[in-house]
Order: sequence, then C-alpha cells, then structure tokens
Amino acid sequence: MEQYSLASNNQVVDIRNASPQALLSMDNLPSDLKHELFIAAELYTLRMAYPIQARKFTEREVSRTNELWAEIFAGIDHRLLHKAIIRFIAQDRKAFFPSPGQIIAVVEEIAIEEKAEQLSAEQHWAIVAEHERRISSGENCSTCRFCEHRQANSSRLDNSFDKTSNNTATALYCQYPDSYKYEGLYGHGTVASILCECYEPLIMIESLNQPD
Repeated sequence: MEQYSLASNNQVVDIRNASPQALLSMDNLPSDLKHELFIAAELYTLRMAYPIQARKFTEREVSRTNELWAEIFAGIDHRLLHKAIIRFIAQDRKAFFPSPGQIIAVVEEIAIEEKAEQLSAEQHWAIVAEHERRISSGENCSTCRFCEHRQANSSRLDNSFDKTSNNTATALYCQYPDSYKYEGLYGHGTVASILCECYEPLIMIESLNQPD
C-alpha cells in the first residue's frame, strides 16, 4: 500500500518518494484525497521508525490503518500533526507503534506550547509599546526624581545629549542604587530615552514641597 492510483488523472503516487507536505501541495486533487495521502505518508514514516512491528502488518492491516487514521485525524491541522509525529518518534523510549490517542495528546501539547508562545510575544510587544509611549510622553530619565543633571565634557558623550557651544553637555546621572542605570558620582551618564523600573516623576517631589 505504498502506491496509490489516482483515477482522476491516471497518476500513480508513491508515498515512499514524497514528503507528507509535498502531497498536500499537489494540484488538481480534492482536499479529502490530499488528506488521505498525507496520512498514508505519515503512517509510512511511522512504519519506517518502528520496522520490527511494521514487518508484522499485512497489506489489509496497512490499508485499514490508513483509513482509520484518516478518519480520526480529519480536521486536525496537518502542520501540528506532522510535528507531533516527529516529536513522538524522537522522544519515544518504549519502541511501540503509537496509537492515535498518543499522537493526539502530543498535538494538544504542541498547540498549548504555541499558544503560550504567541501570548508571550503579544504581551512582550504590548509592554514594549507601553514603554515607548511613556518615554515619548515625558516619563524618562530626564524627568525622574532620582536623576541628577550635571555638565560633562561633550567629547565623552554621544549625540544623544544636549551639547552647548562651549564643548560641554548636560548629562544625566542616576542616583538610585537599585537601578541598573545607577552611576552615582561617576560614570558617563545616561540618555533621556531611558526609562528604568525605578522611575518616579520629579513632579511628585515638587508638589510635596509646595505650601498648601
């Protein structure tokens, strides 16, 4: 059962010489036939991975297994199914041909992992966007209560600083010891486009010092 005759165009497909993904991309074939060929190719891969057990399969058993798996896995994402079969083969230590339920369990495992990765990426970029919004709205080192503004030799600074005509520039020096930008009395200074986790707006301190 490694060769399939396609009555629609008198074509013979040998699944031993075609990857499952290539079978899905064949033109002029209905989707249900592509699915059956895909499943047959994946089962052929499994038989090659478990040759001792595969030798015992009769042609009828191979044919019926192909039909059963095609029915069970109808509607399941082929990409996930292929990844699940490859992962099962790579991680299996018992050397027993898998049941459909075992493969479905791996499909679900991969789907959960990919969903978590997607959410993680979305959360990451949401945090980045919020971070950039805060910086652009004025929440940065230059307006932080822990930032000390000092004059420095502009030759030691890059173009991010406001340089004056006398070859000096206003540099920002973080005075908060727990910040990763802390420089105290020394260092090269930071830039206004930085916003660390220790940020507190200067206006809060100024408002506390104002009389009622």
